[in-house]
Amino acid sequence: MGCIGSKDKVTVSPAPSSRSIHKSTHQNGEVPPHDPPPDFDTQQGSSGRPTESRKESLLGVDAAIDAHSFFPDHIINQKNFPKKVPPTKLKVEVFNVDDYQHVDDHAVSIPDSALSDFKKLVDALTKTLKTDTEKARSVYRWLTTRDCKSYKKNNADCTNPRGFLAAIDADVASYADMYYVLCSMAGLPSMVIEGYGKGVGYQPGQRIVNEEFNTTWVSVAIDGTWRLFDPHWGARHVVGDDKDSEWKMVDSETVSKTKGKKKSQVAHDNDEFYFMTDPDDMIYSHLPFEKSWQLADKTITKERFEDIAFVKSNFFTLGLRIQSHPLAICSTDDGEIALKFHMPMKRILSFTYRLFKWADKGKDTSTTKNNINLNRYVLQQYDNTLISFGMRLPEAGKFLIEAFSREEGVGGEGDDKVMGQICAYIINCEIPKKDCEPYPVTSSTRGFGPGGECKRNNMVPTTHRSGVIETDTGDIEILFELNGEEMEFVHSLSSNKLSSDALQHNAVHRAGDGNTMVYNVNVPEPGEYAFDVFGKKKGKDGLYPHMFSYLIKCTGRKSKLLPYPLVANGYYGPHPMFDQLGCTSMHKDALVIAPPSGEVKIKLSQLNVLEFVAELIHQDDDKAVEMNENVFCDKMTDVATFTANVSKPGYYKLEIYGKDPNVKGSLPNIYNYLIYNDTQKPSNVFPKAFLAWGTGFRLYEPRRGVLPAGETVPFSVVVPRAKNVAVVCGDKWTPLHKEDDEDDMWEGDVPCCPGNHELRLAAAIDDDKNYSILLSYKLGDPAELQKAQDQQVAHGQLVAAEEKRERLKENEKELKKKDKEKKKSRKAKAVAVVAAAELASTVAAKAEQDLAKAKKIVETQKDDESKHDAEQHLRLAKAKALDAEHDKFRLLLKAGLASGNKEDIEEGIKMFRKHDIPDVDGDYAKAQRLLNADKLQSELEKACDERNMEDIEKIMERVMKAGYEGMLRLDVAKALRILQTLRNIAKYQHAVMLLDFKSIAEIKSYKVPPDGVHEVLTATYRLLGEPHSALKDWPSVVILIGKLGKDRPQRRIGRFDLFKCDQKIALEAQNLVKPFSQLIVCNLSVAVAAFYMWVKGITKEIIERDEDNDDPDKGKSKIEVPFDSMFH
Repeated sequence: MGCIGSKDKVTVSPAPSSRSIHKSTHQNGEVPPHDPPPDFDTQQGSSGRPTESRKESLLGVDAAIDAHSFFPDHIINQKNFPKKVPPTKLKVEVFNVDDYQHVDDHAVSIPDSALSDFKKLVDALTKTLKTDTEKARSVYRWLTTRDCKSYKKNNADCTNPRGFLAAIDADVASYADMYYVLCSMAGLPSMVIEGYGKGVGYQPGQRIVNEEFNTTWVSVAIDGTWRLFDPHWGARHVVGDDKDSEWKMVDSETVSKTKGKKKSQVAHDNDEFYFMTDPDDMIYSHLPFEKSWQLADKTITKERFEDIAFVKSNFFTLGLRIQSHPLAICSTDDGEIALKFHMPMKRILSFTYRLFKWADKGKDTSTTKNNINLNRYVLQQYDNTLISFGMRLPEAGKFLIEAFSREEGVGGEGDDKVMGQICAYIINCEIPKKDCEPYPVTSSTRGFGPGGECKRNNMVPTTHRSGVIETDTGDIEILFELNGEEMEFVHSLSSNKLSSDALQHNAVHRAGDGNTMVYNVNVPEPGEYAFDVFGKKKGKDGLYPHMFSYLIKCTGRKSKLLPYPLVANGYYGPHPMFDQLGCTSMHKDALVIAPPSGEVKIKLSQLNVLEFVAELIHQDDDKAVEMNENVFCDKMTDVATFTANVSKPGYYKLEIYGKDPNVKGSLPNIYNYLIYNDTQKPSNVFPKAFLAWGTGFRLYEPRRGVLPAGETVPFSVVVPRAKNVAVVCGDKWTPLHKEDDEDDMWEGDVPCCPGNHELRLAAAIDDDKNYSILLSYKLGDPAELQKAQDQQVAHGQLVAAEEKRERLKENEKELKKKDKEKKKSRKAKAVAVVAAAELASTVAAKAEQDLAKAKKIVETQKDDESKHDAEQHLRLAKAKALDAEHDKFRLLLKAGLASGNKEDIEEGIKMFRKHDIPDVDGDYAKAQRLLNADKLQSELEKACDERNMEDIEKIMERVMKAGYEGMLRLDVAKALRILQTLRNIAKYQHAVMLLDFKSIAEIKSYKVPPDGVHEVLTATYRLLGEPHSALKDWPSVVILIGKLGKDRPQRRIGRFDLFKCDQKIALEAQNLVKPFSQLIVCNLSVAVAAFYMWVKGITKEIIERDEDNDDPDKGKSKIEVPFDSMFH
C-alpha cells in the first residue's frame, strides 16, 4: 500500500532523552546519494508497473463499480470533466472549517446501519446537502473518522462500505480508493492520483529509488475546479519506526550512543491540511507520476521534488512560509547557518527543535566538544514575523535538525507541551566555526525573542522585536507595552562565565510611563548573556511562567559599570498596597534622573492621611550604602514630598513605606524609585525626623542637617495642632512663635549654643503637656561649614555656566542636522529653477530674433499702409522682447538664489538696476538682503575665528537689528556658543586673578598634595608653556606657584593667548584633570578649584576652536545654501 504520512510530535518540557529517526532502506544505512530517477515517463501519468497491493486495490475498486452501476453517466464516461489547471483561488478563500461544522456533525452522526450499501451510505452523507464543497466535506469527514481496525471482522469485500473499510485495514484497498468511489457516487468528478509521498521513513533530500514511497491521493472537481485531497494522511499517521537509525540524539546533557529500534505506532488524528490542499503546498510532500496533476503553471521534476525542503502539514496549517533555505540539504563552510521562516502576524505560535548528528560506524561519537550539549549551539530566535534557527557548529559532520511548533490559545493557559513537527533539514558542515562557544543557557525551550507568550498576554515590544540585542556600550533598555491584564514579573541574567547570582545587580525592571514596562540591563564585560523574563497575572499565586528571553551580545563597555541596588524581584515601581492605600505617583516613571543640584523631589498624592517612612540606599560598586540622612519627607494632607540629596555618581534606591495610621503593625513597602546620578554633586544631609513628625508638618528652614555652632539660625516650620514649639540646645530652650492663631507656622531665631553637638526641635501637640521630639540637628564648626558652602556655591556656578554652554552646543548641532536634511530638497528646487531660467533665456533669444526680423521688415516697406502695419508689428515685438528679457533676468536671479551662486546673484541685481526691472516676485529685495546678510556672516565668522568677544557682540547686535538671525541661524548659534565659552573663561580667569597670597600659600603648604592638586597645577603650567622638565615633581610646581611680579600665576594667566596654545598641549592638560570631578576639586580647595575651572574652560575652547576650523562648511557663503525663507 501507499506510505502513511508521518507526523512526529515532541514533548518539550523537558525534552526526551532519546529519539529514533526513520532512515531509508539504502544498504549502508546512510542517507542515499543523489541517484538518477527511475526510468518512467512523468507525462504518462503512471509507470505502468503498479505494486501488487496497488493492483489488488484497483481490482477492488473495479469490483465496487461493477457491483453498483448507479455511478452517474458523466462520472463513468468522464464527460465534461474540467481541465487540469491550477485553482484560481486558494483554499483559505473558499473554505473555512468553522462554516462547515453542521456538515461535520452530520457526517459523524451517520449510523452503522447505513454501511450495508454504498448508495444508502452516499445518500445518508450527501442527499440533504446542496453544494459540491458540502458533499466532499461530508464524505471526507466521515471517512477520516473511521477506525478501520474495528471492521476487520468483516470480509475484505469492496462491494459494500464495511468490506471496503476492512480491505483498507488489510492493505488491499486505500482511503483514496474509497474516497474516490464515494465522491463519484455523489456525482462529483473524481480521480485517484498515483505518485510519490514523503511519508514514514523519508529523510530530507533522500533519493527515491524503489516503491517504498509510492502512495495515492484524490483530486475532486469542486464547482468546476480540481482540488486535492488525501484522506489517508488526513486520517492517521505513524509515530516511530522499526528501522535502525544511525542518527545520534544530541539534546541531552550527556551525549547518547547511537539509538536503536523504536516500535512504530499508528495514531488516528484528523488533519485538516489534507482537505482541499492547495497544489503549491501539496507538492512539498506529494509528487504525482503525471505532471498535469501537479495543478501548477510551473511543474517540477522528481529530482527537484527530492531536493526541496522537507516540510510537514503542520508547517502550512500554522501559516508558515520558507524565507531562507528552499532546499532540504544545506551546507556551511564556516560552521554557521540560519534557517528562517515567516510567521503569520495574528497567530500565536511557539517553537522548539531537536538536533541530531550522523554517527559514522566504527568511530567514537559519544562526546562533543568539551562534552557540551550540542543544542546549546543552536539559536532559536523570534524577530517580529520571522522565526529562525541559527546554528554555529563546533564540529564538522552531518547534522539533522527538526523543528516543531504549535498554536497557543489566546489568553488561556492551554496545553503547551505537545508540538507537531513542521520541518527537517540536513546540514553538512565541512569546517566547524573557529573558537566556537555555546550560547548561554536560557530558562526557555522556546528560544530568544518576544514570541507566543508575549502575544498571548498582550505584551508588545516597542524597542527590541528581535531576539538578539547587540550593544557596544554594555547598557540596554528594553520597553514593552502591556495591553492586557496587570502582570508582575521577575527576571534573570546569566552568561557562560557568570551565574545569575553574580549578575543580580546588573538588571532591573520598572514601571514606565503609562502601561509601559521597562527592563534595564548593564552587562559588566564583553560576551554573550541570556536575559530571561518570567511573569504571571498580578496577585496570582504560584510560579512565574517564562515570558520571553533575549540574547545580549556585548562587544565592549564605554563607561564605568554602575550596578543597580537590589529590590524584591528586581522591580522598581508600585507594590499592591500602593493602590489599596489610594496613593498616586506624580512621576510618570519609576526612574528619576537627578538634576545638577543633586536634589531630587518625589511627590505622592494621597486620598487619606497616611504614615510614611523613606530610606535611601546608594549602590557603591558591590556595597549598599545607607544614606537615610540624605532624604527628608514633608507630609502635607494630600501630598507627601520626599526630597533626596544624591552626591556620588551611580544608582540609588528610594524605598517608601506607608500605612493607614489607624492600622497597627509595621509599615509595608509601597513604592520603590530608582534614582540615577551622572556626576559628582554637592552633599547635603537633612535633619533627622522622628515618629512625631506627622502629616501636615512642613519644614521651611533650616533644611540642612548640620548647623553652625555659636551662631543664630532662623527657624520656620509648620506644626499643626501645636500648643507650643521650642528648639532645645543643651539646657537652653528657645521658644518659637506664630503671628496668627489661625496659622500653624512657627518661627524664631535660635542660637546654636557652642559646646553642644545636637539641637532638637520639639512640640507640645493637642492637649499633651509633654514635648515630643520632631527633628534633630547636628552642630559643626562655622568656618568649615562656610567653606563647604562656598565650595558648593562655586561648584553650582560652574555647573550652571557649563550647562548653558552645553545647551547652546546641542542647539547648534541640532540646527546643523536639520540644515543637512533640507539640502536635498533645496537642490531639487535649484535644479527646477535653473532649468526654467535656461528656458527663459531661450525664449528671450527667440524674442530678440523676432525683433530683428521685425526691424528689417519695417526697413523694406515702401508704401505707408504696409509700413504702418510693420511698425505696429515691431512695437509688439519690442514689448515681447522686453518682457522676455525681464523674465530671463528674473529667472536668472531666482536661479542664483536657488543655486547659491554669489556671482549670479550680483549679476542679477546689476541687471535689475540697469534695465529698471520691476521686482514683482520680491526676489530683488531678497537678493539684496541675502548679500547684506552674507557680508555680516563673513564679519561674524572672522570675529568668531579670532575669538574677539567685543566684535562678536557688536556684530550680533547688527544681525539682530537687521532681522537676519533666521537667515544666519547656524552662524548665530555658533557665535552664541563661542560667546558663552569666552564669558565662562573670563569668569574663570577673574576667579584666578582674585586669589590672594593666603590662597596661594594654602596650596604651597601641601608637603604631599591630595589627589588632584598636583595634576591641576601641572595642567595649568603646561597651558602656560612650561616644559615637562619644570614640572617633574611637586616641589618644582611649588617653586613656580611662589614666583612674584610678572611671573605670578595670576598675571601669567591674565596674559594667556589662546592662539599660542596648540591642540596637543590642550589635550594633554585635559587628560591630566579628566579623572577629577568639579566637586572633588572644589572640596579640596577653593584656590585649586579656580585653576581647575580655568583649565577646563581653556582646553574645551582650544579643542572646539580647532574643530570649528576643520568644519567642511567653514568659509562658505550662506548664499550657497539659502534658507527656505528666501524662496517665499
